[in-house]
Amino acid sequence: MGIRYLLPLNFDYTMFVGSDGGGRFQVDKEFQLTPRLSLTGRSRYDTKTYWENEASLAYMLTQQFAVAVIINSDYGFGGGIELEF
Repeated sequence: MGIRYLLPLNFDYTMFVGSDGGGRFQVDKEFQLTPRLSLTGRSRYDTKTYWENEASLAYMLTQQFAVAVIINSDYGFGGGIELEF
């Protein structure tokens, strides 16, 4: 069970309680740098795993596909293909 709320300055806030009883919240912000390039920042808190931060840079190839580079505080660097529908 949870809630999602759009904060001022277009910060996306999500808070929920999982089936294990742990509370979690997350704050996201996306910056559209160019029509095809976007930068996203995300910070999460979980009562079991604590803080996790992430930043990603995505380049839209088509309306449905993008390539992304991601850095995560727990997992390091990564990349991949995003599918939007």
